[in-house]
Amino acid sequence: MQQSQFTVKSPEGQSHKVQGDPSVLTLRDVIGEVGKTGGQRLPQGGVRFRVAGKEYREQDFDRTLTELGIQPGTPIEIVAN
Repeated sequence: MQQSQFTVKSPEGQSHKVQGDPSVLTLRDVIGEVGKTGGQRLPQGGVRFRVAGKEYREQDFDRTLTELGIQPGTPIEIVAN
């Protein structure tokens, strides 16, 4: 199990650190972790993710970060619809 740290930026502009194994961590897990670290609870289906200019939508939420090609160190931005 490989632990990596990801920086997630919430729609309010706050940065949160999320740690986990990218081969099992999904975008849905990322939303949950941001909620645990003081981020606002985000409505399911009401958000998108933007990573290095590429957008991910609800159909991608249950795919792992490895599957999506998201690398540690690349900021993950949560965008409210």
